[in-house]
Order: sequence, then C-alpha cells, then structure tokens
Amino acid sequence: CTVVRLAAGPARRRDARGVAKPERATLRAETTGADGDENNYRSQPGQGRLKDVYRGETNRRAILIGTKDVSDEQPGLAVGALGDNISLRGLKFDALKPGMRLRVGTDVELTITFANEPCAKLGPLKKRLGREWSEALKTPGRRGWFAQVTKAGEVKKGDAVEVVKPTSIFAKWAARK
Repeated sequence: CTVVRLAAGPARRRDARGVAKPERATLRAETTGADGDENNYRSQPGQGRLKDVYRGETNRRAILIGTKDVSDEQPGLAVGALGDNISLRGLKFDALKPGMRLRVGTDVELTITFANEPCAKLGPLKKRLGREWSEALKTPGRRGWFAQVTKAGEVKKGDAVEVVKPTSIFAKWAARK
C-alpha cells in the first residue's frame, strides 16, 4: 500500500466536484492533525482551540485517510475529492478497522479511530453523482477513516504504508529479558 496523494489546508472548493484540499508533496502529521489543515484543531473566534475528546482520548480525528478504490469505483470522482489528508492505493476502504495501527513511511504511526460520515459539505457532489452513490457513501469507511497520530513526523507522496501488528503481552515481556 502506498501514499498517492497528500493534502492539507482549507478545501479549495465545495462544489459538485467535492471538497478537495490543496495537494502537497509532503505533509507534517502532528498529534493535533495535518500541519496547516483547516481541521487541525479548529479555532473559533473568542473561544480558542476546540477540543476533540472522546472517553478521555484526544485528537481522535487528527488525520482523514481515504482510499483510491472509492474514487476508482465512481467515474468522475477524483482522488482526494472527499477531503482526505492522506489518500492510499493498494488498500480497500473496508480493510481498515478501528484500532488498526498503520506505519506511514519511516516516521509516522497512525491509529484508526472511526469511520467518517458524509457531511453537508458534500451535498453538491452527492447530487451530481446520484442517489444510489450517495447512499453507498454512507457505508462505514467509504467516506474515509479518521486516525489519531500516535507518532508524529513527515509523510511523502509514494511512502509505503504497512499495518503494524499488535504486540502481545507475552512478546513485550520476552523482549525485556
């Protein structure tokens, strides 16, 4: 699996083509999100930074991961049109699951937290692609997956992505000996 597109910043457009963010050659993944991204923990006038906290965990929506198989199945849908920060090729959207850990390149580690849901910003795109595809977009993960950054670093287009196998308690114990 490889990184095919990186994006961060405010969405360039919010229209019938989607909500793609400006493409980048590299992306700095911080625990609060993609550096320079509109969702890198939003600020509101007079209120400071918003928090993303759920059951004591913070920044569970730091990075949005999309998979190229979703754009491949729908003619006219560009890679990144759903607002993802990291777009992957070689991994299907339904292969990702909450709790799964990914190593991206040599530096970054992400933990999948939950499936993103279609939002109102996608209205013009859903209208253009039709009701059937709009309904299919509700399938968990098809709109992308949120991930928490567990190890910050830089991601580059073309970086390899691998699933990090969970380490058992016994393996951790044996490694200390």
